[in-house]
Amino acid sequence: MNLKSFLDEALEKGETLKEEITSEILNSKVVHELLKSDMFVKALSRVMQTKEEVTKVIRDNVKNVLKIMDIPLRNEISSLEKKLFSIEKNVDHIGKKAIPVKSLKRTTRKTARATVRKAKKK
Repeated sequence: MNLKSFLDEALEKGETLKEEITSEILNSKVVHELLKSDMFVKALSRVMQTKEEVTKVIRDNVKNVLKIMDIPLRNEISSLEKKLFSIEKNVDHIGKKAIPVKSLKRTTRKTARATVRKAKKK
């Protein structure tokens, strides 16, 4: 048995075990009794609400730290990526209209040679 097949088998057994345990918990009398209790449902609701509030505070704090450190946010990077793509597109378009580099080099060499010849004659 190679490592991959061993890991695949272990993962499959783990998933099966997880499903069995989840099913047992959800079908247990204790859980059904708890869900019937208004006090438990209200407490559970409050815990979920508090979790959302804590998550929002953490995200806001991380954004503030990134701002202080002058690190761009995801939406700022996306905006810059779009601008860069547009600039690249424009440069490609301009490049297609420009004089080919080879002919530019030839013209420059010819002009330089002619200038040197004229200087020698004087």
